[in-house]
Amino acid sequence: MATGDKIDSITVVVSVNTGTDSTPVWTAVGGQKSAKLSRKMKTEDATTKDDATAGYTKSMPGWKEWSVSCDGLKVESDTAFTALETAFSAKAAIKLQWTKGTAGVYTGSAYITSLDENSKEKGPVEVSVEFTGTGAITAVT
Repeated sequence: MATGDKIDSITVVVSVNTGTDSTPVWTAVGGQKSAKLSRKMKTEDATTKDDATAGYTKSMPGWKEWSVSCDGLKVESDTAFTALETAFSAKAAIKLQWTKGTAGVYTGSAYITSLDENSKEKGPVEVSVEFTGTGAITAVT
């Protein structure tokens, strides 16, 4: 079993650029309770007739994709949520940042594919947002 420091999930934050591309201002999406980063790679079938005797298919790497989602409580006048609503309305990509404590930062451009607000009979208004990456997500060192 590997040893080392564990990452406390409270340190994971999704932020969006509320500045410019040349001078980014990373603003955390307010009220976050959970966040998820998903990275996937598709595989392509590379099986040939020569492989038939083994009875197994062969694969080769294909396209990669990534997405981010986060859920939380609606915070009135949240600068980041306002930026999300603006980008969604304009069908524009938004630059986002995924930070996990001191263990790493990833950035990339993404489209907002879902922007939900949910109000129940009791309790605070909840929000959830899903991003689908366009281009690479890169680790910042």
